[in-house]
Amino acid sequence: MSPTSGFCGECGSPLAGQAAAVAPAPEAVQAHGATVERRVVSVLFADLVGFTTLSEARDSEEVRELLSRYFETARTLIERSRDGREIHR
Repeated sequence: MSPTSGFCGECGSPLAGQAAAVAPAPEAVQAHGATVERRVVSVLFADLVGFTTLSEARDSEEVRELLSRYFETARTLIERSRDGREIHR
């Protein structure tokens, strides 16, 4: 991001004094009978290299346990670095 974007290039947090001008508070609106809200979000996509080959050679319960441990480790690391931002699973 450029320095004039209003957000930190490392973590995406609004820069001091610019949050209101760049990202106004979200407004709830009614659309097709549902309340909708626009938010700025971050999304993490990850490719587990070799996962297909690994999972084909193992029992499904073993693969589930392996993935559970992976997701727990990833969640712990992400939560340590989130600086108060919400994480939804």
